Amino acid sequence: MTLTYELGAELHNAVVGSYPETTQLCKWQAIRNMRNLCAGHPAKRSKAVPKTQRAFMGRSFGNYSNVRYELWIDGSEHPTHPTFNLHQMIDQYDAEAAHVLSDVLAALKARWS
Repeated sequence: MTLTYELGAELHNAVVGSYPETTQLCKWQAIRNMRNLCAGHPAKRSKAVPKTQRAFMGRSFGNYSNVRYELWIDGSEHPTHPTFNLHQMIDQYDAEAAHVLSDVLAALKARWS
């Protein structure tokens, strides 16, 4: 299952009558933050970033279990090469999204029972 935060939030609001707590989808935010770091974001790039950062990712970045990128932080002499487990991040987000969707399903069952 893949559910974007925006779609899940709107669905929850339409059926349940409120937006889900932002803490319910913190794993989605973690994926989004990693995407913004590695690929950039066109707006508000300077917010919540203490120093200028530049990330680069080649074609041979690894696999979903071990994504590697190059990170340059302003003022450092050499880049770092952090890794992260995208497969695990997606699985964790999937579990969070399931809770939001189960709230939606419970509201639908209550309404139509």
